[in-house]
Amino acid sequence: MKLDLIFLDLDGVIVDCALPAMKVFGADLNHEREYPSKFGWDIAGATNYIRRRDDTSIYLPFWITEKEFWQALDFQWWAELKPFPWAGLFIQELENYGDVRLATTPTAYTSCAGGKFEWVKKNLPQYLHKTHISGIKTDFAHPNTLLIDDSDINCENFNAAGGVSILVPRPWNTRGYHEQPYKVVMNELKEMTS
Repeated sequence: MKLDLIFLDLDGVIVDCALPAMKVFGADLNHEREYPSKFGWDIAGATNYIRRRDDTSIYLPFWITEKEFWQALDFQWWAELKPFPWAGLFIQELENYGDVRLATTPTAYTSCAGGKFEWVKKNLPQYLHKTHISGIKTDFAHPNTLLIDDSDINCENFNAAGGVSILVPRPWNTRGYHEQPYKVVMNELKEMTS
């Protein structure tokens, strides 16, 4: 199979997002393998669970709603997230298989889209004009187009729309935690294109 375009998700794929978001609310995990996988994509729920689990008092000061969780993450927070240590190598290897574009879904708050765009500007300026901020990734689905994402639903929908996808192993999706998720993706990509 020959690939023309590769759409690469940001958060959870090349940008460390989930644990830093949880940390904002006092749910500090040392490693992704500690993420309570039963919560899946409900990061606010996982945060509440960790806070309650780690709380030594009888009374938990407040419960964070999903809206409060995502609304609290401002422009600066999104702009200053750290890439995973292997992100640069991952992108460089992907370029050998097709034209790489970034495709990321924003939250419902404008600070997120602006912060993500600023993150790309600072960390991957060569992709500034190859960045798509949209919740509808199926618009990019074509037979020779690959989506690399950490969302089961995004991958399923992309496949159904005529593209192909690789689900990145993450503790919040059906593939679960893996020590080196990008290597899993690269191995699948090599098999897919050979």
